[in-house]
Amino acid sequence: RMRDAPVAPHGSHRGLRLIGAVEQGTDLGSFRSGDLLAALDFLASLVTAIATGEGSDADALQIGALPFLYQLPGPQTQSPMIRRWHPKLRKELRDAVTVEAVEDAWSRVVPNWRRLASAVFRGYWARDSAGQLRIALDTEVVCGLWLLMACCEHSCDPNCALLHDGRDLWLSVLRDLEPGEPVTTSYLGVESLLLPLPARRSELFGKWGFECGCSRCASEAAGRKAGDAAP
Repeated sequence: RMRDAPVAPHGSHRGLRLIGAVEQGTDLGSFRSGDLLAALDFLASLVTAIATGEGSDADALQIGALPFLYQLPGPQTQSPMIRRWHPKLRKELRDAVTVEAVEDAWSRVVPNWRRLASAVFRGYWARDSAGQLRIALDTEVVCGLWLLMACCEHSCDPNCALLHDGRDLWLSVLRDLEPGEPVTTSYLGVESLLLPLPARRSELFGKWGFECGCSRCASEAAGRKAGDAAP
């Protein structure tokens, strides 16, 4: 396995980077899901890394690689999420990174980032339906952008898996690789990988805007055509 290098420190549903990036006393409100909070937490981390060139893991950051990552084609549109949250950032961050600069950076994040569940369980305090504090055990939802992961191709039969240990992202090889063979991971979760070809392609097109042509999809598509052509 190989440890990947973060473009900016990952965000999580704990929201600690978001808390540190907004003006003191800012009302963050409530969040519909841990995924949304993790995404905003990473947005705050990204802005901080661009503004300062560093983060909690400054020696490992690859923020300078961001302009070279894939960007979806077509004109860039305004992001309501960024336009809502940029005014809440600390003044030094707002002055250092304009809202337009954040939107440009985010347009390179979206095609390449991942939402993952950490493989390590964490304990924390949570309130139950009666308002009582209790100890809970759960995995951490993380969102982030890592350099090697961003360069990997997608496959519905990947040769590498992504594993987050709560601190670092690791690429774990699932089988032996041939010299020159592309390193692939899956954009889909385990449950989605079990779906038939049309469902997998529909999810990939809806979220990432492409029709998968990996070896597994090509083989299954050829099988479907052969079956349709059979008398």
